Amino acid sequence: MADEPLMPEDEEAGLEGPSAEAGEEEALLLSEEHLVCYITGKPRKKTPEELVRQEWAKKLVEEYGYPKEDIGIEVLIPMGRARKRADLVIYEHGKPHEIEHIRVVVEAKREDVKPEDKKRGVEQLKSYLAACPNAQWGLWVGRERFAFAVKTKAGKREFEQSTDIPRFNETAPRRLTFQDLIPAEGLKRELRRIHNYIYANQGLPKERAFHELLKLVFCKVHEERNKRATDPLDFDITPEERFTAKGKEALRKRIEKLFEGVKQEYPYIFEKDERIGLSDDVLAYAVMELRRYSFLRTRTDIKGAAYQEIVRENLRGDRGEFFTPDNVCRMAVRMGVETLIHHAQGQKDWTNIKVLDPAVGTGGFLRAFMNELRDYLMAREAGKHPNDEVREAYVMGVLREVCNRNLYGLDINPLLVRAAQMNLVMHGDGSSNVYHIPGGSLIPFDKMPREVQEKLPPGSVDLIVMNPPFGSGPGLKVDNPEILEEYELATYGLDPGRSRSGLPPEQLFIERAYQWLAPGGVLAIVLPDSILSNPGLQFIREWILEKFIVVASVDLPIETFVAFGGTGTQTSVLVLRKKTKEEVERAQYKEEEYEVFMAVPKTMGYDRRGNDLWKRDEEGKPLVGQRDDEVSEVPEVFSLWLRRELKQEAEEA
Repeated sequence: MADEPLMPEDEEAGLEGPSAEAGEEEALLLSEEHLVCYITGKPRKKTPEELVRQEWAKKLVEEYGYPKEDIGIEVLIPMGRARKRADLVIYEHGKPHEIEHIRVVVEAKREDVKPEDKKRGVEQLKSYLAACPNAQWGLWVGRERFAFAVKTKAGKREFEQSTDIPRFNETAPRRLTFQDLIPAEGLKRELRRIHNYIYANQGLPKERAFHELLKLVFCKVHEERNKRATDPLDFDITPEERFTAKGKEALRKRIEKLFEGVKQEYPYIFEKDERIGLSDDVLAYAVMELRRYSFLRTRTDIKGAAYQEIVRENLRGDRGEFFTPDNVCRMAVRMGVETLIHHAQGQKDWTNIKVLDPAVGTGGFLRAFMNELRDYLMAREAGKHPNDEVREAYVMGVLREVCNRNLYGLDINPLLVRAAQMNLVMHGDGSSNVYHIPGGSLIPFDKMPREVQEKLPPGSVDLIVMNPPFGSGPGLKVDNPEILEEYELATYGLDPGRSRSGLPPEQLFIERAYQWLAPGGVLAIVLPDSILSNPGLQFIREWILEKFIVVASVDLPIETFVAFGGTGTQTSVLVLRKKTKEEVERAQYKEEEYEVFMAVPKTMGYDRRGNDLWKRDEEGKPLVGQRDDEVSEVPEVFSLWLRRELKQEAEEA
């Protein structure tokens, strides 16, 4: 049956709703209005419904193994006098595309469509299955996911719930092995669907639902790292385990056993007596959703984007915490590392830089450093190993060792500390060096946990990257005298005997970073523009110029934090290098002039509402797939500038 390109949608046409993930969407889009059908290659009208349908068309081929030629899209199903269209059908292999050869029917809805919806829920799928005389399996995907097996009992067709539909050339779902697992291209949506199910069916607050989900992610990763490739996976589920009390009990025992291994591996994240806090039914649903994916084989950018969105939706802070977009994190990390390496003149490279984020949040800056370090190692090891798989395994081993030695994070919020630890585990590790600091990172050094005092004494850090909490009201000002007396900024520029009664945390974090940095160390920090321009804050600028070499200042677009419910404060990334003893002494005798790199990127890759922003050609038409993200272009321009500056310094010397 031929498809009809650009045809109008049925009853779901034009409804607004969440779109597919950015990476998948870019691969499909033809223009802002149309996309390319994954099955037919023809253009189709882009709607929220179509994006989900195309995502599942791709899954049927790449995850389940069905040939494209066996799949029909928007297939007419005669139902008495009515003629409805099934989103996707799978025909018996090699048979004509006729209704009697339909074996599987798939209905793919947007995430806001509930299974009990009268028109678009699971009953719609069942009506299609009933109208297809030889259909054996059905799959409905919307807010939740339901699979059905069609059984004939006493001459009557019935629909029994299942865990999944079979893969190509298989007759039923089966227990998986590690070899069967696939990368999770749609991880963001899968995690969101599971989280919504936990939140709706378990009655947990969002934060607890988030952590219960991450316990299962840890179980999955733990088994992948320790299971032989050909053994059946424990993180899997059979239809009996999904739908019978005895089966659910057996499943729980397997998952709890995996979690015991997780707690032994990560005692600094999970308490000894901690348990999986989900009901049998919710646990079974979550395992069913995650069973076929490999976290180890999933690209780091996909894991990072998925994790960041789930965290942002569930752990929104109340202390001025705004989670930093990944492109800003990458920019700050690259500019900070390049400044440090070039100034160190060969004494530093990516593998021996001690990195700290003292307001770590969920670990975005540390994750960005890990990803950049991984790219560096992959490039360094190119050609040294028999194949890419061996090189990848070697690099991940080195990455883990370097991060466990050099990567550190601190935060006042214990929930964010755990979230950061989990984030780093998924990306290579360093998670054991993320610490909860009661009272926060601004307290006196001798009040910090003993391990932090031993591993992070003043003057020991090479690079600090951070987005400190911004203090915009009296509740966010630091006014504890015991803390203020640790900081020169509390009295700087005032008459003897006078002191400021309180300072916003972002101002004190600049000096705390200075205290932690070794001479020549680098700070890359997100700051409100008021620090750079407010006449009343001139004392801070004078203090910065006295203590640091200002390397770079990058104005961030207003969309940076606004798009995801954050602050509307105009912000910049400031890159500062702590003066060496010689530079401090030299400055006492003469005022030195030097160039500062400045950039004003206009775009973030998304608009104020978080919608994708594409570059446009000379006629103003969008270049779909080419994200308009000037922030990501800054590091390369900075690198060229830095090399020019160093060459000029060498010539003058």
